[in-house]
Amino acid sequence: MRQLTAEDVIAEFRLLPHPFDGWYARIETSVAHPVRYHYLIRSGEYAAWHRTGGRLVVTHIDGAPLTLTLSDGGRATRSHILHESREHSCMVEDTEWRTWESLGHWSLMIVSAERKSHFLRWSLAPDDWHPEPG
Repeated sequence: MRQLTAEDVIAEFRLLPHPFDGWYARIETSVAHPVRYHYLIRSGEYAAWHRTGGRLVVTHIDGAPLTLTLSDGGRATRSHILHESREHSCMVEDTEWRTWESLGHWSLMIVSAERKSHFLRWSLAPDDWHPEPG
């Protein structure tokens, strides 16, 4: 059986290029809350450091493991390797800067927020910003 490629997943879920990293599409549901997005990042893509206006849950659902690195106050406070056979989900506080990258060819996740406004109030760190070693 042929393995799925990132391009297969992008086509299947009708993902669009994200403004600063990866591919995404809103998951349409019949309920107003939570708001959820499929999000795919391919090998070699690295999410810019960013934060949003509210608490999020990041859940790995397919593909290679994903490294999620979080920083609160400019220090790398924690890193998680998300994968269905290990820790597959992580809560991200609104004050935390975050970045992620795939540890393989591609990783697919669902990013959930209580309200759509949490996705609309995001901040992007300057290109040269990185947390200080803790």
